[in-house]
Amino acid sequence: MKANTEIRGDIAIVRPLSGGHGQVAQALLAAAGPDRVRQVRTVTTGGRGFQVPVEIAKAAGFIPDPADEPADDPAPADDAVPAAEKTARRSGARSSRKTASPDPAGAS
Repeated sequence: MKANTEIRGDIAIVRPLSGGHGQVAQALLAAAGPDRVRQVRTVTTGGRGFQVPVEIAKAAGFIPDPADEPADDPAPADDAVPAAEKTARRSGARSSRKTASPDPAGAS
């Protein structure tokens, strides 16, 4: 079950993808529990979906925990080539192909 989740302050808007509305509703209602079930509301503007507090969307698994994601490495690797050099190499290779003379041995 896949869904797009948009966070607006302390409210999450969960919009199911590919017709999984029943599964998403079931997951959100189960995560809300019987005491918070009225906080799961339907949304009809901008596509069908559900509006819930962020805590319920997290409990249902629609908002990933930042601790579960791999940490970004801000330092580039020692052998990394800057983007400008990669572009220069590519454009140089393209221009040499365009200016190359045809092979006379291959001509019929």
